[in-house]
Amino acid sequence: MKPPSSVVHYTSLDVLSTILNKALENGSDAITLHLSHLTKMNDSGEGRFVWDRFFTDSFKKQNLKSSWEEYYLSHMPFVLSTIATDNISKNNGSIPMWRMYGNEFKGALIRFNGEKLTAYCTEKGYRFESCDYRTITDVGKIIKGLNKISPKANNLLEYFDEIMRRSCFIKNICWNYEKEWRILAFAETAAVKTKQTLRGLVEYIELDIPIDLIEEICIGPLCNEDISMSSLELLTSKLQSVHNDKVHFKISKSKLPIR
Repeated sequence: MKPPSSVVHYTSLDVLSTILNKALENGSDAITLHLSHLTKMNDSGEGRFVWDRFFTDSFKKQNLKSSWEEYYLSHMPFVLSTIATDNISKNNGSIPMWRMYGNEFKGALIRFNGEKLTAYCTEKGYRFESCDYRTITDVGKIIKGLNKISPKANNLLEYFDEIMRRSCFIKNICWNYEKEWRILAFAETAAVKTKQTLRGLVEYIELDIPIDLIEEICIGPLCNEDISMSSLELLTSKLQSVHNDKVHFKISKSKLPIR
């Protein structure tokens, strides 16, 4: 599928400030984002929508699962969620996304150029794909297809790669309003970090994305414009003095009618 013209990542103002200040302090021309472990995201069934239906208690699957667990140690899946924009949401964001991921309309969104982000992920060996929203019946048919394949030792890696891809990008159809595009990266245990969140300790890895892929930073419709915009403009000016033409994103405030 052709990538959208742009995608947005919602976050809090606190995280946005940390991201931009870290780039300034390090003199880096990239921002560092956290990719969440697939099973530690907001959707409680994430990943398991496919895994739990594929790895049954049958003798064949139990033998296969032991090999899968070995494969998994070097293919731990980490995801950055972005949302495809359209003509309506491109510069203002969308109400359900602000509510769920943008700190109740008081956060910010970072809008990336879709084509450039695709090229960057391809260069770095990451997957950047749209989520495939399916019903339980759909998933059952997909698993039947996977069950018809008899993996051998010489193609087990390819077989597991396909199961992993399906698990990482297939979501329950109830989430289809999000229009999510994901960056997927794999990591070994040694590269995994942990942090405290409202959900408890979660695992993550870091991903550096060039700052010139950012087209816009938009603060939420319930942000204090007088305070937040002036501070963001100052921070952006400092970044521009270090990185010149690599910092060319627009700064705005969402005009969605929320109060």
